[in-house]
Amino acid sequence: MIATKYFKVLSLILIIHIINPLTIKASNISNSIGNVTSLPIPRFVSTKSKPTNIRTGPGRRYPIKFTFNEKMPLQIIDEYQDWRKIQDWQGEQGWIHKALLSSRRLGLIDNKTSLYKTNKPLGLKAKLGERIIVKIDSCDLKWCYVEVLNVDAEGYIDKRHIWGVSQKEIID
Repeated sequence: MIATKYFKVLSLILIIHIINPLTIKASNISNSIGNVTSLPIPRFVSTKSKPTNIRTGPGRRYPIKFTFNEKMPLQIIDEYQDWRKIQDWQGEQGWIHKALLSSRRLGLIDNKTSLYKTNKPLGLKAKLGERIIVKIDSCDLKWCYVEVLNVDAEGYIDKRHIWGVSQKEIID
């Protein structure tokens, strides 16, 4: 009799935990370790080649959801065998084979910003528009030293304007 009541209470707690939207939402944004690579999740990577197909599921049998026609920064949010679930800068999600990814750090300028000679807002080198892809060479807590792809320009950008690096991340 006591075991039956205990089982009912435990079942109720389990059901509440499973359907509680706050629990689900919190688990989706928390930092964890990938069950395949043991690397942090989420983490930033980039596409290796172009074009790159993003699929609806982890396998070639799943249909193509969309295609990147240029090298892009991506965020890995899950892992399954040789496949990585990614999210792009617009929040679109899909699956990509690990062979199509690079650890090379790229960033996307998400707002008009300036490129500076130093890591202080001095010595303006260029004004940059939105959606420009940059190679991230290094970052401190406030600034990133970047190379603008397809243009002969490099310098410092305020980290707040780059999608592809977290605000607390330091890259040497």
